[in-house]
Amino acid sequence: MIYEKILEYLKECEDQGKEPVLSPHGQLGLMRAFRFLFCQYKRLKGLQLERDQWRAGIHKRCNREHYEWRLRKKVPIVCVCGSTKFKPEWEKAVLEETLAGRVVLSVGGFDHHDHLGITEDQKEALDVLHKHKIDIANEILVINKDNYIGKSTLSEIRYAQAKGKGIRFYFPLSKDWSETLGIPV
Repeated sequence: MIYEKILEYLKECEDQGKEPVLSPHGQLGLMRAFRFLFCQYKRLKGLQLERDQWRAGIHKRCNREHYEWRLRKKVPIVCVCGSTKFKPEWEKAVLEETLAGRVVLSVGGFDHHDHLGITEDQKEALDVLHKHKIDIANEILVINKDNYIGKSTLSEIRYAQAKGKGIRFYFPLSKDWSETLGIPV
């Protein structure tokens, strides 16, 4: 019965020219059945679906989406952004967010405060990593002490805006920054 429904779905997707997608709510047995039938269906059409293509495609996408969906449903996730020169404020914000029942994603070290000797290449890699953390989070919390928002923090705010994430500021946002970012005070 379930195989028939999946085959029907696959044929419908092919007719409409869209890529088949399994809901992140799917059970493991259903994903296995879907994978088996999807591979069989592709073979029937004369297209061999390589194991690597499968692993890089639907299987990982389903698992990642399911994991992210479950995390978002259970507890809010916040990613803390801002200059690492404000370590005391950053640590206080992380503690407050944790005590408020949120999962907090933060930086691995405070280079501007502790002078860790991070190279430019490492900084770029860490900026990319932090944007992946923003992808996982529901919202970002910006540490904007003295209304300081540096280039890297500004790019993280823009990234969060583009992804439709919520944005909060630890300190009140100035009118200038409010206008620049398009965020009401």
